[in-house]
Order: sequence, then structure tokens, then C-alpha cells
Amino acid sequence: MMTLRRSIAAVLSILGLCGLARAQEVDGEKISQKLFAATVTVRVSGIEIGRDADPSKAAPADAPGKERTPSQKIIVQSGVLLGQGMLVTFSQYPPSAQFRVTLPDGGQAEAQVRVIDLYSGLSLLQIDTKKTAGLEPAESMPSVGAAILTAAASGLEKPAVSKGILGGVDRTLSGTHLPPLLQCDVRTTDTSSGAAVVDRAGRLVGIVAVTATTDRNQWTYAVPVGHVQRLLRAKSDGKLVVLNQQRPMVGLTLVAGEKEGQVTVERVVAGGPAEKAGVRVNDEVLEVDGLKIRAVYQFQALVMKKQPGDRIELVMRRAGADSKVAVTLGGGAIVDPTDLILKDGQLLVRSLKIERPESRNLAAGEPQAADRDELTLLQTQVNRFATFIEKLRQDLRSRDEEIAKLKARIEALEKERKAQP
Repeated sequence: MMTLRRSIAAVLSILGLCGLARAQEVDGEKISQKLFAATVTVRVSGIEIGRDADPSKAAPADAPGKERTPSQKIIVQSGVLLGQGMLVTFSQYPPSAQFRVTLPDGGQAEAQVRVIDLYSGLSLLQIDTKKTAGLEPAESMPSVGAAILTAAASGLEKPAVSKGILGGVDRTLSGTHLPPLLQCDVRTTDTSSGAAVVDRAGRLVGIVAVTATTDRNQWTYAVPVGHVQRLLRAKSDGKLVVLNQQRPMVGLTLVAGEKEGQVTVERVVAGGPAEKAGVRVNDEVLEVDGLKIRAVYQFQALVMKKQPGDRIELVMRRAGADSKVAVTLGGGAIVDPTDLILKDGQLLVRSLKIERPESRNLAAGEPQAADRDELTLLQTQVNRFATFIEKLRQDLRSRDEEIAKLKARIEALEKERKAQP
């Protein structure tokens, strides 16, 4: 039997179906038990919404029997236990919302919001118990094609488990303000939002956020586990913490090198993340997280996908020798909870609207959301300026080369003139 399994895996590998081969090797029953013990049902209530969602269809205020009155909306979704009474779910609801949790053994518990992350859409909740099991966050992301599993809560029944493969990482989903996501081919249900995505060892790698459909496929997108760890780092006893998207800080300035495609360190901030990791002036940056870079804007684009507290791995060259350097990004932002406003069921921060994404049909070619937060706009502008500056530098280098060629040609012609009798 073992020989037959190995033969099947070898054939699948030859056919380019390595992901399916690995998926079949996963001990689904063992991982399912872990998911059953850590998956909870989360009921969100206390969210007032108007019965007439479209103002253009609303009845006149003086119309008899048509007065618009607020109604209570109840959302049922999944949550993931992390141990020590902490759990995480995908929930961009105001702190005034009530969260009631159904535990794996059928018990009920009220949950208090401890951290809200306006960027990833995740919320960290706490229940009054320390005896709950919890999933262990994965230290690293599995490779594309690796086997994964997820489980959607469904009240008192056991969660519905689905198995698949990790289709991609760092995926940007148009029409949302979410960070780069994991793309998975697992099946989802109406209550999958907030569910765990785990690797073949049962370690947490992501939280289900949204599904998107095309003409032929439906993909599940999950928030990477790094954002869960960000919630845990931000937790403060007895306080509500609200995180916002923030530009990460590396603590260095890069410039184009003397040769085309070179990126070198021009300046290192004293005491900053780069200096602490051992980066020095004149070091050449070759790679960021396994991706080769040939321009400053490429480095910036990769870093801007991260958040403070995340770690990036650089390949540096110094005096002809290459080495790997791990840099933990600095920065950070906390939003004053008094700035949170609830209007028509939407959570607002100052003038920024935070939407909870729903299932989207990508084949319909939906335009990107008109509302974009200030930091996203700033990031776009910075990337454009970086690209423009890099192009100017390339143009200057090209002009310098042309000038050098012209000077050499002039010198050659001058020598020929002098050599003539």
C-alpha cells in the first residue's frame, strides 16, 4: 500500500500536480480534530442599519406607514481560538457591537473586543476562560502548492472541513482595502468569514476574509497569519486598541548604484531597524524576500506590502561577499477609539470608510472602490515618484554615456587631424 501511494505521488509530480500529491498525504482526520477544537461560531449583534439601504429608493419622510426605522442586524460567522481565552475573527464592526461565541463543546460565552485592525479587517476578542485550546501560528508561510485545510463554524454542529492547496501569496484583491492576501482553492460556506486556514501540521497560516468568483473558478482569500500576530503584539490589558495601516520603517535610504541594475545603501538611520540588523552604508541590496531587485522603487513596492513588526529578509553584498540579513520593520499606529463613528452600519474613522468585503464576481470587471484611505493614496504617490526619479537617474546615466562616447569620438578625430600631413 505504501509503495502504491508513493507511485501515485511520483506520477502526479511528473504531471505537474505536486500540490495535489501533497494534499493527499495530509492526515485530514488528525488536522480536522485540531480545527474542531479551535473553531467557534461568532454571532455579532447590536449593529443598527436602516431598512432602506438605497437613499434613492427611500420613501418620503411624510409618507404614511413608511417611516424609516433602524433595524438590528445579526451576523453569524467563524472565529479561531488562540488559547488563553483569546480568539480572532474577520470583523470590521464598531466596538459597540456585541459578540457572542458558541464554543466547540456547545457552551456560550460573551466576548469583549480587545484589538481592532482597520487594515487587515481582523479583530481580537477575549472570553472569560483560560481553558480553551488554541491553534499555534505558523512561523513561516508554506510554499505555493502546499496542502491547506479550513473549517467553517455552524453553531452546535461540528465545523465543515475543506481541503485544498495554497494557490498564491501576496495577492491584491481589487475593490478592497485589504492587505496582500493568501489565495486558496478551499470551499467556503456562508459562515466561513473568520475561519482558520491551516497548514499540513495544523498550524494557523491565515484567516478567511472573502471569496471571489470568475467564470470558471471560485477562490478563497485569507489574511496572512502575520496580521494575527500583530494583533497579539498590540493587545493591552483593560484597553481597546485600534490599529490602522501604517507605513513601515526600514531605516535606510537607497540610491541607484554605479552600474545598471545596482541598488546601494546611501544612508542608514542610527538606531533604526536596518542598523540593528547590521546593514551598512555602501552595501548593495540584491534581493528582498527571495525576489531580485534592480531598482529602488522595486524595493519600496515590496516593503510597502508589509506592516510594522513584520520581518523582511534581504540579501546584501559587501566587499564582494553576499549575506542574508533579517530586518524587523519599525513604525506603528494606534487610532483613538473616540474617532470611530457608526453610520448606516458602516464603521467610519474620521472621513475614512471601512467596508466589510463580500463575495465578488471578478469576471464582471468590478471597478475599484472609489473610497481609498489617505495612506493608500500616499503610498501610490510615493511609488510613482520613486519610479519617476529612477527613470530620471537612468536617463542621466544614458546621457553621461553618450557624452563620454562623443568626447572619445572628438578626441579620436582630433588625433586623426593632427596625424594628417
